[in-house]
Amino acid sequence: MTTTMLSPARHGRTFAPREPAPPRGRPAAPPVVPTTAPRIRPEPFSATAAPRERTGPAPALPVPAHVAGRTAGRPGDPTALACSITQAVVEALRGVRPLAQLTRWLAPEIHAALARRCSVTLAEGPGSTRPARVRRARVHRVDDRAAEATVVIEDLDRVRAAALRLEHVRGAWRVTALVLG
Repeated sequence: MTTTMLSPARHGRTFAPREPAPPRGRPAAPPVVPTTAPRIRPEPFSATAAPRERTGPAPALPVPAHVAGRTAGRPGDPTALACSITQAVVEALRGVRPLAQLTRWLAPEIHAALARRCSVTLAEGPGSTRPARVRRARVHRVDDRAAEATVVIEDLDRVRAAALRLEHVRGAWRVTALVLG
């Protein structure tokens, strides 16, 4: 059996454990002593108790951020919607997207015309699944409830232009005219 001994006198060092040095910078915070919160007992439930009456006005609900900046009379900016609708129309004409996804945003006569055109283009066979990409969009407000937009979109190997008229109907923008080049 081999025994190894450490000599405390070696090199003038001792092997007693040292206390850790205080951290530099801010002084140390006092230790946190855990406490328990006082218990709150619920009121006993009684099926015969009368309901409480509200003594003031109803609390105001928070307004969502996308609605907070709008005024009551002027609808929001339709630029993003014009870009999304144009991209979706091009993809529907290629057979990548179902035209039914656009029903909410298209006037019935526009939807019917696109359905006829989709049936002709789909007879040729499915197109590429690569999404169309919007290059540029311009929107001009005709008045508070109508806007006209031009959108330049990259569709596979060619660049196309679209002109849209959007009208604010029952709280939402709707495409009432569409020309796709």
